[in-house]
Amino acid sequence: MDEFIEYLRSIGTLSEKSIRDDLSRINSIAKRGIDFKKGEEYAKI
Repeated sequence: MDEFIEYLRSIGTLSEKSIRDDLSRINSIAKRGIDFKKGEEYAKI
């Protein structure tokens, strides 16, 4: 997860609040047992 955070910071267009909000959403989804990585397959179409 740390690598992902560093990646988001490296983009340079996201505020720390935005990054924290994104991580909060990811954690909420993961706690519900939803595989959010599965969406990557749909995004590639």
